[in-house]
Amino acid sequence: MSHRGGQTVAVLAPAILAVLLWSALAAAADPPRQAGKTLRIVHVTDIHAACVDHNPPPRFAGDPLCNDLVRSLPILRATVDHINQHVHPDAVVITGDLVDRGTDLASLREVKVCLDRLTCRYYPVIGDHDRREVYEQVFPGRLNYSFECGPWHFVALDCNRGRLEPDALQWLRGDLSAARGRQTVVMLHRPLACDGLVELLGKSIYGTKLTLENAAETRTLLRGFGQVKLVLGGHIHAASDLTIQGIRYLTTPALVVGPHMLRVLELSGERITTTLVPVPMPPRAPKDR
Repeated sequence: MSHRGGQTVAVLAPAILAVLLWSALAAAADPPRQAGKTLRIVHVTDIHAACVDHNPPPRFAGDPLCNDLVRSLPILRATVDHINQHVHPDAVVITGDLVDRGTDLASLREVKVCLDRLTCRYYPVIGDHDRREVYEQVFPGRLNYSFECGPWHFVALDCNRGRLEPDALQWLRGDLSAARGRQTVVMLHRPLACDGLVELLGKSIYGTKLTLENAAETRTLLRGFGQVKLVLGGHIHAASDLTIQGIRYLTTPALVVGPHMLRVLELSGERITTTLVPVPMPPRAPKDR
């Protein structure tokens, strides 16, 4: 598992999941691009690709966070097709847990084959299910790195061990200093902010810590560089939207969990708008039902 204004929507109970699905389906499946110079980014997270015959059982009756590992790769292929045919973004970012088992090199290579079919640039981030030595075989140079997309600066961070290590924090300070004055998006797997109740539920029900271990230190660092406007994360398998001291913290539901959603972001000047979009899925094969 893996987070505006002090309000979080978290898919941690079936009723909340139903509300989220209804809201998403009510939104346009093909969100119109805003007029003017707008950067469109798609955020996908928690693919959990695996070549398996059976899904893991629910942890309790009505568990809303059941990973559909059997269809993880078909789900990713359908997502790539939907992005190419309907969304047409400037870039796609994927915030971690590309595979379910870190040693599964074959599945990670298949993830890359799928992502290479995108008709735009894409940028992966390592998650805590991903193993560094395997991940780097498929995505070399994609641990701590940055890139430019339109007028925005993007920073990807390695928190594979549940925290940002001292060398990553040092690299981050240097990168933000070099990009000072450019509006910046930071991407990492574990969220830097999460509603307290959601955090408690994560620990008590799923036995996992949701936020980055050194989240407070990292948020303080980011605030010191006034250009950071947005932080994208995954890990909690839920949608959330918090704004803390001028920085917006967003997470997107896990792609591997129904209703299989992506987030479309429109970045225009100081304005950030976002829409959650369900991806139409192929029919289940009889053996998958």
